Amino acid sequence: MSMKINRITYCLSLLVFSLSSQNIISAQDISRLSPVSRNQLAEPDEIRANEIQPPELVIDILGIKQAMTVGEVGAGHGRLTVHLAERVGEKGKVYANDIDPEAINYLKTRCQNQGLKNVETILGLPDDARFPQNSLDAVVMAYVYHH
Repeated sequence: MSMKINRITYCLSLLVFSLSSQNIISAQDISRLSPVSRNQLAEPDEIRANEIQPPELVIDILGIKQAMTVGEVGAGHGRLTVHLAERVGEKGKVYANDIDPEAINYLKTRCQNQGLKNVETILGLPDDARFPQNSLDAVVMAYVYHH
């Protein structure tokens, strides 16, 4: 299962990177998203990144739907996590992994402050995401390839 998740994670990362770098995510796609929907969950330092790579559009392209269980590798402060949590809804779950304890603590607080009860943070290891086995519908990575 670990090898399968690694391949899925790698493919999804390449897909998102490829789509955004080749401008397949068009200005028309971005314009259909209101600034409020793009930024209601965003922190001030995330707004520019969300304009370049709109979370809702990325999540649409990846096929993330209500009630799914999603793992996010390298969640950091949760720029994508909060949007994933909103998309999967109350019946879904997001496992947000990072190897930085400070990032995990920040993300826990952020989710509590935003009322997101469907996010579970996981302090991972460099070679083990520590996701529950055989329980994920998708694994997502954003801005972590350089690590």
